Amino acid sequence: MQQPVLSENCIKKSWSLHQTLGFEYAQASGDFNPIHLHTIPAKLFGFPKHLIHGMWTQSKILVELEKQLSDAFEFSVAFKTPIFLPASIIFRYEKTASGFNFDVVDKLQEKPHVKGYFRTLDIRQ
Repeated sequence: MQQPVLSENCIKKSWSLHQTLGFEYAQASGDFNPIHLHTIPAKLFGFPKHLIHGMWTQSKILVELEKQLSDAFEFSVAFKTPIFLPASIIFRYEKTASGFNFDVVDKLQEKPHVKGYFRTLDIRQ
């Protein structure tokens, strides 16, 4: 996947992720992976704290942009670094000629957590 490059003028939205978000996502999705629920099991798997599920992050991105997307699109996401809970992160995006580029970064906008894009598909028959 080609990594999107965002300009300084991209749109930025702050997200505050609370301590129990992993458990709330597990209840909704049925995915009770322990690394997303509590720090102790996450440490057993080598993480310093529990982390939010990548599928939650993808879903949140889709919700943020769904009203601006075409009926048919390609959605590509690359996970870079875990998002440990609780967290303050920034979702950044911008419109391109073929869709949207986006990323999710730490609050200092230095560490990438997720990078990706949406591309409009031509579905004419």
